[in-house]
Amino acid sequence: PQGIAPDREGFDNVFPCVAVVGELVGTELRGADGSFEELDRGTEFYAPQIMARSASTPPEAPTLLFGWAGNAGEDDQPSIETGGWVHCFTAPRALTLRGGRVIARPYLPGLPLAPATLEGTPGDEAGGRVVELAGSRSWRLAFDASYDGALSVQIGSGSGLSITLEDGRLTVDLTGTRYPHGGRRIVTLEAGEARRVEILHDRSITEIYLGDGSRVFTTRTFLRGEGADVTLTGAASVTNVSAARAD
Repeated sequence: PQGIAPDREGFDNVFPCVAVVGELVGTELRGADGSFEELDRGTEFYAPQIMARSASTPPEAPTLLFGWAGNAGEDDQPSIETGGWVHCFTAPRALTLRGGRVIARPYLPGLPLAPATLEGTPGDEAGGRVVELAGSRSWRLAFDASYDGALSVQIGSGSGLSITLEDGRLTVDLTGTRYPHGGRRIVTLEAGEARRVEILHDRSITEIYLGDGSRVFTTRTFLRGEGADVTLTGAASVTNVSAARAD
């Protein structure tokens, strides 16, 4: 929260957005123990808006969250010169609670995942290329990973973006991109969180979901080159690969 100095990892953005779990009765929040967690550990995430169920929606309808992929006062992005616009929304996220923690999963019924094929393996010199995403700049990818070392997710060739997954750590390095704001971020992961990976990428925004939604990282990614294709490289075994393309 604003005005409180962080006493642990995270809270790197100008306005960190957190969640407190409790029961809202009238104007009183009951059952909250004072703890809070960041909703998103990425470089751009602000002003989350939640749309809950109403009397006219079915009980199974999800509670949805949209975030603003930008931060106040941070407007010097390449899209101003090329298109005259700045910032964008995240994908909608379905929210649930698991063990008193907010879980956020992409809610994209119009872009369902389907089984996908890796051409090669991450351990090969050229890595494993996701066949179904060849030439794509807007896509959704999910897989399970078992780590002997680090696994790199490469978007395009020479894009300047580095996404590295390890058993207990996520590292995102933007310093080589056309918008290096945020620099190099390291997120310590809980045991098992890196085993299930889902990534959404839409030209200049990338959202990383780990642990089936227990950890989310949103960042603006203005890449160098075409920014097309996805390749997995490194010391990890990847299974249950699925994908969908939006272009």
